[in-house]
Amino acid sequence: MNAYSEDLRKKIIEALGRGANVSLSALYTWSRRGQRAFGSAPRNWGKNVTLLASITCRGVGPCLAVEGATTREVFKAYLEQVLAPALSSGQVVVMDNLSAHKGGRIKEILQRRGCELIYLPPYSPDHRTPPSKRSPSSRGYCGGPSRAPAKG
Repeated sequence: MNAYSEDLRKKIIEALGRGANVSLSALYTWSRRGQRAFGSAPRNWGKNVTLLASITCRGVGPCLAVEGATTREVFKAYLEQVLAPALSSGQVVVMDNLSAHKGGRIKEILQRRGCELIYLPPYSPDHRTPPSKRSPSSRGYCGGPSRAPAKG
C-alpha cells in the first residue's frame, strides 16, 4: 500500500444507520422430546430503535440512538450535533442513498467542516456482501488481515 492510499484510507468515514427492535423477548420455546412446550410472546413489540453511527478504519465513531425511524430531521441533528464536531477538514464522508441522507443542509453541514460527501451508487455489491464473501481487495481495504477462503 503506498503513502497516498494510506493517507486516503485514514480520511474516509462511512455514516450509517441500522434499526432494531429491542423487545428482548424470545420468539420460540423448547421442551424435552415428548413434553409440551409452554411460552408466550408479547402482542405489542414496542418501537424500533435506530443507531446512527460512523465507522472508519480506526473503529466506530460518534453514535446516536433514536427511537423510531431515521428521518431527514433526525439525521440532520445527528450530523450537526454529533458527527460534525468530530470531523476534520479533508475527510470524506460516504453515505448510502437513503432519502433521509439527502437534502439541502446535509451537504452544507459537511462542506462547512471542510469535508467531502460521496453517495454510494444505488446498488453497491461491496457494501451489501458479507466481508467473508467480498473481493480480497475490499476485505483488505482497512489494512486488517485479508484472509483467503478456507480450502476444503
